Amino acid sequence: MDQVIYLLTDGRKEDVLPFVKKACRLAGLASPIHSYGPIIQPDSIDRVLGRIREEEKLVILFHALEESGLREEVHAFAIKEGIPSYDLLSPILTLLMTSGKRELIGSGSGFQGDMDPSSLDHLLAYDFARRFDDGQDPRGIHYADLVLIGISRTMKTPLTLYLASRKFRVVNVPLLPEVTPPAELFRISPKRVVGLTVSPDQLLALRRERLKSLGLPPDSAYASLERIEEELEYADGIMRQIDCPRVDVTGKAVEEIAEIIMDLREDEDNLG
Repeated sequence: MDQVIYLLTDGRKEDVLPFVKKACRLAGLASPIHSYGPIIQPDSIDRVLGRIREEEKLVILFHALEESGLREEVHAFAIKEGIPSYDLLSPILTLLMTSGKRELIGSGSGFQGDMDPSSLDHLLAYDFARRFDDGQDPRGIHYADLVLIGISRTMKTPLTLYLASRKFRVVNVPLLPEVTPPAELFRISPKRVVGLTVSPDQLLALRRERLKSLGLPPDSAYASLERIEEELEYADGIMRQIDCPRVDVTGKAVEEIAEIIMDLREDEDNLG
């Protein structure tokens, strides 16, 4: 029976495709390769998996998926459909993460079922935080465990990185009156969104210090009380619209705020 190879990635397929082509050449295979990437939207992965399911040829599935939700979905799909699959990324990450520290988990071959997915949780959470920091790509909102929203200098990025160290996949989205929030914010459960608030006085001091460190005049509009109150009012309206829980970060350390957020998450989970 003829074979066909599918390659799925949530990065640039050009970064992975040459490796798969070389492996096929060394194995003496001339099978066609269908590559897809970057895949991250739920409807995108569903369309591709549906196409694979309908394939009349024998399928070999390769994937290089950084986002753990996608990786687990493809892994479950391959098992259900009886399709041979190979995880190109996880063995490399596991080796890099564990080298010189502890024994590798599983055989390291990369075939489905031989690796503990939790071994990558920290690394993947950090990478997720890096990719979707500061609203860089709103598509990550669909796959985040938590989405932090707030105006500038409300500790969104430090909290994102700290929560990543606790294995949470976090997206943070800045709120600015001049910028329309991503539509994805209003399409997910408000339980997954946390609004960060702060007192105007603390924010004023933080912003003035920020401008000072950059060698800029501290009396710019960015650090004016009028501008801060405008931003806070705007953010309050967005948080009310989403109907998400809020955490006041005034006078609190990152660790303390993170514990409050995790307690909120646990309470929501317990309530169902």
